[in-house]
Amino acid sequence: MDKTIFRAEEFIQEDGYKLLYRLYIPADYDETKAYPLVLFMHGAGERGDDNISQLRIGIMEMFKYPDSPIHNCIIVAPQCPKDKKWVGVQWPKCIYSVEELEQTKEIDAVLALLADVQTRYHIDSDRIHVTGISMGGYATWDLITRHGDLFASAVPLCGGCDVSKAAALAKIPIWTFHGALDDTVLPTGTRAMAEAIIREGGTKFRYTELSDKSHNIWTDVYSIEEMPKWLLSHKRSDR
Repeated sequence: MDKTIFRAEEFIQEDGYKLLYRLYIPADYDETKAYPLVLFMHGAGERGDDNISQLRIGIMEMFKYPDSPIHNCIIVAPQCPKDKKWVGVQWPKCIYSVEELEQTKEIDAVLALLADVQTRYHIDSDRIHVTGISMGGYATWDLITRHGDLFASAVPLCGGCDVSKAAALAKIPIWTFHGALDDTVLPTGTRAMAEAIIREGGTKFRYTELSDKSHNIWTDVYSIEEMPKWLLSHKRSDR
């Protein structure tokens, strides 16, 4: 699938902060119809100011199936500036505290961008979903931890998280993935979060650990035909 199906756009906040992003709108977009939205958070290697690298790995894999629901939703793919982070944690720390870490300016901008997109397109606020890889996996966990009421479901890949907030996440449909051999972001945090959410009664939680994989699991995961169907099957009002 050609990356040019994503429009290159930029979002400028009132204080002048600029966030580059790519936007996918279905070819048959109908403004009378409410569309689900998927927020894609890229990893550290895709940071910069070219407004294309964030599509280099990950999200495009989901377009390989013609009947995938990903074709019929709106996708927002922001690009984190060079030398910045979605979450200000020191890698490879895989467990951190959101209370000890301020939300980054970059996440502030992403949330403002989502609000802006909702003013320009007919978005179903009951079906806003988030997924991300590596640094974007941290971002996915961070977003649903701090702003869980915004998202209908989440798929974080090979990221870090705040295990102490498992109770707040137990009702959110989450399917998380990690490579068992990952030495870039250790799977320790994901494993601990999985155990904690299950203890808290998380019946819509799934954890898939890839036993023979290290950090680079995104091609494998986003190539799973069931994954986008699962992600987009949920509504915030269901919980």
